[in-house]
Amino acid sequence: MNYHELPQKPRDYVSWGTEAMAVTQARPVRFGVAGLGGFASYVTDRLLEPSAQPFAHLVATCDPHLEKFASRSDWLRKRGVTVVDSFQQLLEQEIDAVWLPVPIDLHRPFTEAALAAGKAVLCEKPAAASIDDVDAMIQARDRAGLAVLIGFQDMYQPSVGQLKGRILSGEFGTARSVTVIGCWPRGEKYFRRNDWAGRYRRDGRWVMDSPASNALAHFLHLPLFLLGPSLHAAANPVAVAGELYRANPIENYDTCMLRVTLPGQVPVLAAFTHACAESVEPEVVLQMQKASIHYCAHHHIEIRSSAGVERLPLLNNPHKHMLKTFYRCFHREAPAEMCASLEMARAHVLTVNLASETAPVVEVPAEFIQITRDSEGHPLRTINGIVPALKSCIEHKRLLHEAKLVPWSSPSATHAVNGYSRFSGPCFAGCELPPPKHAVDVTVFPSQRISV
Repeated sequence: MNYHELPQKPRDYVSWGTEAMAVTQARPVRFGVAGLGGFASYVTDRLLEPSAQPFAHLVATCDPHLEKFASRSDWLRKRGVTVVDSFQQLLEQEIDAVWLPVPIDLHRPFTEAALAAGKAVLCEKPAAASIDDVDAMIQARDRAGLAVLIGFQDMYQPSVGQLKGRILSGEFGTARSVTVIGCWPRGEKYFRRNDWAGRYRRDGRWVMDSPASNALAHFLHLPLFLLGPSLHAAANPVAVAGELYRANPIENYDTCMLRVTLPGQVPVLAAFTHACAESVEPEVVLQMQKASIHYCAHHHIEIRSSAGVERLPLLNNPHKHMLKTFYRCFHREAPAEMCASLEMARAHVLTVNLASETAPVVEVPAEFIQITRDSEGHPLRTINGIVPALKSCIEHKRLLHEAKLVPWSSPSATHAVNGYSRFSGPCFAGCELPPPKHAVDVTVFPSQRISV
């Protein structure tokens, strides 16, 4: 269902910050949140903020381990929030929608369960671990006729919507190339925080957790969105090449370089790592025919052209705009803002699936790894010289193996899309793993599954 094509309802205009915002007379969306710990705690705080109240109301939460969150549960109950111990019980509450900050392998089954119960869904990124799961979620959404949005919060930034409109208008000419880099140190604490971090599968369902699919996913999704053919569509890759590496004792990769070819033969080169000591805040650079556009995460968008340098602000908390957009989709209005639909999010999942099917995960030899400590004193495995190597690759638009900067790199093949619609698994084990299963008992959460 294309919610932006639905007829608008009469509405009043009120001021929110410096923007004019359209608000209907409809009531706020009544939300239930799956989980109390980890990112779910952040989500519930966002729903309780005064800025969210015109659009969202937190009614209930659930967690299978309420004994671990006794003080948090009491705090929420004092604010009128119902706290239950299973997702099934959550779906039985007087709610309109669920927010799902749950592990990746639960995105599809929990979305399907919510839609079957008549609840709209706001699901955290990525949409799912495989395009098979995303397609199943699209079918479930269309059967239910309810809104399903994905929490790629960066694209809900007002400046991002303005930028996409200007790109589509032709103001900057055609796209020539895109580069993306992000280096976020993540060590033992990060990979041991739950039982799915860095995993291929859990309980027979795909997880495919990696920097490209999870922590840094926003910045791979963003250029696909910005270069999409319309306001409400992302660019689908034509081909993908990937180099995947790991320094940590995990199944999937913690370091990667991806080359994604978009329609018009526009190359997107992305470099991500968690195996580093130095943090490099994500930056997306779009080289356009008439301008260079720099998206500097958590700071601003900088547009450099012959007319000079223009800066567009980025908000520290775009979630209020995400909730406003969800509100309008739920009430079947035509949102002027961008929204991360399942179709948009599918382009991101397609990209990371193709990379995993094309390239094996290569172990970085031990002699090139150092074990240091993070700011909290936990072990942090870092690859010698990885940050300058990735920076050089981005500057010269080369993959690691092409740049010949590290002796352990491995060449990558290129996988053309050509109607690709089923994820077969990591390339080294595509024929060895049994088919994934999708059923999950939603009456309780499996042990330790709720934190993200």
